Amino acid sequence: MLKAVLVDDEPLSLDALEFALDKHDEIEIIGKYTDPLEALVNIKKRKPELVFLDIEMPELDGFSAAEEIINMGLDTHIVFATVFQQYALKAFEINAADYIVKPFTETRLKLTVNRIIKNIQSRSSDVASVNTFVKNNLSSRSINKVAVWKENSIVLLDYERIMYFTMDGKRVTVHTKDGNYESSSTLAELEEKLINKGFFRCHKGYLINTDYIAKIIPWFNSTYMLKLKESTEQIPVSRYYAKKLKGLLSI
Repeated sequence: MLKAVLVDDEPLSLDALEFALDKHDEIEIIGKYTDPLEALVNIKKRKPELVFLDIEMPELDGFSAAEEIINMGLDTHIVFATVFQQYALKAFEINAADYIVKPFTETRLKLTVNRIIKNIQSRSSDVASVNTFVKNNLSSRSINKVAVWKENSIVLLDYERIMYFTMDGKRVTVHTKDGNYESSSTLAELEEKLINKGFFRCHKGYLINTDYIAKIIPWFNSTYMLKLKESTEQIPVSRYYAKKLKGLLSI
């Protein structure tokens, strides 16, 4: 039996999906949520095999929620369920992440369930294509908030609040004036999302918000140190990124 979680900000749609899935003995619904942030916390705890996600949600859209699920490292199949048909063509390009348009028929839902069961039974590697699909969609989208973790809770930060990111091994820390958080994304992924928001990769272990640069200090071997506003921290700029920094700031 597949453990499933349902996420949709509209309670009526959530109830309709639950009613339809209850007819499938292969599915056990272990949670349904109108709040995607609450859903992510519980998905991380309960590790479902299947998640149905609405795409257009006010706080955190379905693509961003799917990215967080993927970054958890779970073997979870994601199904996008939405009234917006414009996403369908891209969704059809992959197998593991199915796409159903609301209102959906029982026949269409049964096809989705059977496809996922087949993939699981055959140990299909198509789940990896979900990752590519989601990240390709996210890379071209403008974002105003960044999903981060504080202990076992997820928080949406306005990108203007973030001073810089650091990476230590595989751990990415988000630094703000109010405290630190953790991100499930890599620095490369964050750089791609935030490149048009004034963030600059100054070192392999640092991604900085240029709005917080107070002073650029020449350092050894053509490198620099960055003094930040409202902070005692100094951020290194490696030789590789020094030329890019000078070009960015016209110095």
